[in-house]
Amino acid sequence: MKAIQIKGPGEVALIEIEKPEIISGHVMLKMEFVGFCGSDLNTFTGLNPLAKKPIVPGHEIGARIHEVGEEVPSFLKPGMSVTVNPYTSCGKCPACNNLRPNACEFNQTLGVQRDGAMAEYLLVPWTKVVTEAAIRVDELALVEPLSVGFHERLSETTGGKGADVVIEAVGRPETYVAAISEAAFTGRVVYIGYAKEKIPFDTQYFVKKEFNIMGSLELLPLKRDRFRQ
Repeated sequence: MKAIQIKGPGEVALIEIEKPEIISGHVMLKMEFVGFCGSDLNTFTGLNPLAKKPIVPGHEIGARIHEVGEEVPSFLKPGMSVTVNPYTSCGKCPACNNLRPNACEFNQTLGVQRDGAMAEYLLVPWTKVVTEAAIRVDELALVEPLSVGFHERLSETTGGKGADVVIEAVGRPETYVAAISEAAFTGRVVYIGYAKEKIPFDTQYFVKKEFNIMGSLELLPLKRDRFRQ
């Protein structure tokens, strides 16, 4: 199959490599869209010290399932549009044991430490596949870079502490009540998105649990006193 390979700084080539064979617990993906990340650009220019050479770049993926191996859940079927979590985690290092698999000491990112998605086909564990029928396959290639931006913004909003609860369906009363019920005492709650109407805050939840709401419809910090009145 054809693939794009970065051979060294400023050197890229269209090459032929062997198509992977399906194995148990994995799915074969046929690539349709692959983003060119800033890290890929740094690999091309020689400014990415983590990247091996030569390397097939690409980890921002919009693809379709081509083939499904044994021991893969039945809900994953050929033809489904998917994206991929491009990172690995060992489950044993200090970061993984601290519930931070995204910071795994032995992470192997697609297109950086191991060959990535700029090829006709890609074999991945089914656990790394994310599918959403409501999102077009070209839009799925934007999920990973958007999630990186979301993570950075969430970290900035919460002073690096993260959130106990993140509410995305802003403006829906039932979503608010369900999410707040999961918030820890004095926890951090972050709203993501916009709503045409005011969020229906129930002050009894706010006063009883004394949680902090970080962010608002106007993307401004919310003052606790506003909800004690």
